Amino acid sequence: MRTLLTRQRAATAAVLIASVAVLAACGEKKDPGADPSASATSAISAGAVLISDGTAVVRIGDRKVTFPTTVKDAAWSPDGSRIAFVDGDGNISTSRPDGSNRVAITKAKAGATRSEPTWFGYRILFTETDAKGVSRLMQVGSNGSVVTTRKETVTEAYLGPDLPETGAAEANAVIGAEFVSELGEVAYTATTSKGSDVWVIDVNQREPYGTKIAAGKDPALSPDGKQVAYVAKDGQVAVAAVEFGQKKTSKPRTITTGAQSPSHLVWSADGKRVAYSTSTGIESVAAAGGDKQEVSATPGVAAYLPVARDKVTRVTGGDPVAMSIAASKLRYPTMKQYMPTEDVHPANGAVLTSAAKPEFALLAAQMSWAAHGPTLFTSGPNLDAPVQEELTRIFGKIDKSYDNGPTVYLVGGTDVVSAATESALKKAGYRTQRITGADPIALAAAAAKEVRYIDNVYVVDSKDAKLTAAVAGVANTGGILFTDGSTLPAATKTALQGLYEGSEVYAIGSAAQQALAGGWPGKSSKTEVIPVAAEGDSAVATLADLLSGGPRVAVAADPASPIETALAIALAHTFGGQVLLTGPSGVDDATKQWLVKTSGSIDTVYVVGAGVPADAEAAIATAVSGPLGYTQS
Repeated sequence: MRTLLTRQRAATAAVLIASVAVLAACGEKKDPGADPSASATSAISAGAVLISDGTAVVRIGDRKVTFPTTVKDAAWSPDGSRIAFVDGDGNISTSRPDGSNRVAITKAKAGATRSEPTWFGYRILFTETDAKGVSRLMQVGSNGSVVTTRKETVTEAYLGPDLPETGAAEANAVIGAEFVSELGEVAYTATTSKGSDVWVIDVNQREPYGTKIAAGKDPALSPDGKQVAYVAKDGQVAVAAVEFGQKKTSKPRTITTGAQSPSHLVWSADGKRVAYSTSTGIESVAAAGGDKQEVSATPGVAAYLPVARDKVTRVTGGDPVAMSIAASKLRYPTMKQYMPTEDVHPANGAVLTSAAKPEFALLAAQMSWAAHGPTLFTSGPNLDAPVQEELTRIFGKIDKSYDNGPTVYLVGGTDVVSAATESALKKAGYRTQRITGADPIALAAAAAKEVRYIDNVYVVDSKDAKLTAAVAGVANTGGILFTDGSTLPAATKTALQGLYEGSEVYAIGSAAQQALAGGWPGKSSKTEVIPVAAEGDSAVATLADLLSGGPRVAVAADPASPIETALAIALAHTFGGQVLLTGPSGVDDATKQWLVKTSGSIDTVYVVGAGVPADAEAAIATAVSGPLGYTQS
């Protein structure tokens, strides 16, 4: 979700490693002093059961942890760094497993009863029952961010056209891990006039696709998403395979006998057992059936610590060209044949500019999301052979008989990206689109006009390099435009005139707010200017809190290096992640706090280049990881 206009550190290239390592589990990394929850939970093992019973005392394994509020229906985040629960005020809250850093992510609502929160990517799904007894499935950002200053933070969850009109409740979710967009599946109970049914929705489709499993309630998806356990019509726990489509090849199987009103079903972390609550305690049974065991002799709700650990990877390269290719390889798979698609896995385009123009490189990287592809660098007057190889890898063979080849955006005039380079790209079957401007202000305005993606914009003072970088770190659904101090340049006015009616214009910082105070010629009455106060070292955290939601990926870079920051911006845009700006001075307190409260959704951290020191990398990783620590490559 990012740009920056400062000098590049001269020593960066000399100390960069020549390649980027493949993600690998290299042991736990923990820093108990950096996280107050570490001392209370650092010895917890994978699969540890957490039991909440509506009191302030939570049991984790054989430990008891006292929270500052009552805890009901607690659920681990996918990496165990946080738990979501219903607090003493009836709100959905999240906190560290030891009860610290609690964040209430909903507000009190008269007549509403909330229950059964479950993590789903950057969202938490939960059941909300109104005063008339009608239950609905709701969603809220998992870190409590505003996400936009104009919209409600709590909304009714949308699970596609298959969702029964009468509403749904009791959701459970499984999140995929290969790509940020693979959110996986949601299982839920749909209540109709004929009773309750268990449904499973695959949200990876263009339109979420659902399938009815069976009559029943209280579903729980297995960790791999291939099975769903639920309470069948006969009151016993059953397990069914998750099969989409008209024809089902297997039948549900009952795995309990004599279970007394089972509820709050949950799978063990290894997927071998299903636990459930009763009026007298908590029991579990083998997923294959039989072998009943007691989990707790007193009533409560169980949750099992997942086995997943967060991953931290440093992205390096011998020079900017190599580093940009390394970043591309982290995100985009190898393709044999180019095929235009709305899927996020293959690249549909790319952005190309010169490493010799860092101020242009940063704006180029901010376009990665619109190009739906990587930002790559050239090093001279011709197309670098490694760059040409990378384009061939991510696009595959181009069928030149079709006029729908991938577009490579060239940022800068022929003095930046040469005519020879453009000719080589066209010869290879790529379409090119050149975006030019005499300076960053004009270039940003030109990008807004040529790419035609603007329905919201972020306006910032071009003279404030760090704030510009922070803004570029969140501007993943719109474009950046620049002021010249508190003056609105002609190029920016023209770009603003091209906005759609009802667009959102975020005025970031005092200078931009002054420049936009008088509006601009042709401004629609439906277009709102939204002031955002963000200054100094805390700007990244402030903007992330307001605008970014809960990303799955965080990307760190030293703001003193525009090239490294540009690649961090490009990676964050293509992953739907958040850029963190930190250098030798370390991670500022505001960013640390944002990381801790957002850790439940973050599962991957990329550190770009050599500018972020090892201790800052460790501080970021510790802030986002759970009791199992993190793997490092």
